[in-house]
Amino acid sequence: MDRLVDEVEEIRGNVVNKKSKEVYAYGIVKFIVWLHANQPEAVTPLFWDLLNGVGGEDESLVLKEKYLCVKRFLL
Repeated sequence: MDRLVDEVEEIRGNVVNKKSKEVYAYGIVKFIVWLHANQPEAVTPLFWDLLNGVGGEDESLVLKEKYLCVKRFLL
């Protein structure tokens, strides 16, 4: 029984909480959008098409929409 308890504690210790996952995902999303803008050859055609489909006059809104597009795709 002690072995089982130890194993459960080890598994619980390996779980990443939801907030941490959101922080990691946000960093990945920002990086993909940055790659699209600065190193477009490094972005897969799928992300290229996804991000090129977002447009508008307000740059901050366009950036937020790009973040949302990538986030929806990844999650």
